[in-house]
Amino acid sequence: MNKLLILLMLLTFIFISCRKTETAVVQEELGTITLNQASHQLKAGDTVIIKPQFSSANLAKRKFVWSVVPANVASVKMSADNSCVITGLTAGTANVKIETEDKSVSANLSVSVSYLPVKTVLWLGTSIPQWCTYPVNACNNLGLKCINTSISSSGICLNSGVLNNVRDGLDLCETIDEKRVRYQGKVSATVLESYYAASYERAIIPYLAHADAVIFDHGFNDAFQINRDVTSSIDWNSTDRSTYIGAFNYLIREILKRKPSVRIIIGGYLENQSDYPVRAGKVICQMQKSVSDHFNYALLDVWNYTGIKYNFIPNSATFIKDFNTRYGTGYTNFMTDAGGNITDFQVFCPDSIHPFSDLSGNSDRKLDAIYTDLLKKALVVN
Repeated sequence: MNKLLILLMLLTFIFISCRKTETAVVQEELGTITLNQASHQLKAGDTVIIKPQFSSANLAKRKFVWSVVPANVASVKMSADNSCVITGLTAGTANVKIETEDKSVSANLSVSVSYLPVKTVLWLGTSIPQWCTYPVNACNNLGLKCINTSISSSGICLNSGVLNNVRDGLDLCETIDEKRVRYQGKVSATVLESYYAASYERAIIPYLAHADAVIFDHGFNDAFQINRDVTSSIDWNSTDRSTYIGAFNYLIREILKRKPSVRIIIGGYLENQSDYPVRAGKVICQMQKSVSDHFNYALLDVWNYTGIKYNFIPNSATFIKDFNTRYGTGYTNFMTDAGGNITDFQVFCPDSIHPFSDLSGNSDRKLDAIYTDLLKKALVVN
């Protein structure tokens, strides 16, 4: 019995030893992956093909996966021969990796992406950039051409209602066919055509061939969706167009698949002090900063330079009344303290929404200067 036990133990030891030896041999036979360069420099929109070399035939037969981190800087597309097409997306540095499916063998590559020079800017937004002077004047001050397709009352998110709010038909992320299905027969042909014009298929796509940068100057009209996103868990990969992030992702993908080299710039709101739903500056600016940080897009943080704090201005109780007398307007006090004084926001925006309602031109001139400085800094990067 003892001899039998000893024999079994000896056989078990031999079996385990053989398995260990076999595993070691397999690992040794796999070998290494070699990439022809340790780093590559690309312009946004440019591509490079990376062809890996394998030190053994066994390794070359394995299945491989290419990945890139962060994914917003560059994209990777694997070919049948295990080579990879890397496309630069936005300025920054990314790590590109090829590895076996079981992650046992890998190789890395550093990719640096920079931007092409900007000559023409496509400006998207609401009534604020539509009628304020800063889009055109900031671009002119920097020797740039501005294509301004901003639309009053528009937003980027897809709304659920039909003809029950001012935003109906003016959703940027909605296709022309979707607008036709929702609104044909419910509005006149003229109104329907204005809805079509508010689609990204009309307001963005036709101008991409000429634009080197796209500025998203949206936020105020999407405040409801932004507040909902900010106060919940944001899904950064979402394409649900009823959410702000989903609508933004959808539009960015539609833009970049047509012109990968175009720069994306986030235009900031006027102030970051007001709470939702009064003017929602806090959540709007929070979202704009988060989008900029997450996607590595330049941010025009206007709120840091307007000086608007939502403070009540002493001796301003008659400001709007005097303004109306001087300019023939019919504005009313929006928010007042116990003494009837209005906020610095309404001094900047007498109608309580738009800077261009300051018919003295002071607000426009201030924004012209702010946007010129911020846009210049944004375009200098990379």
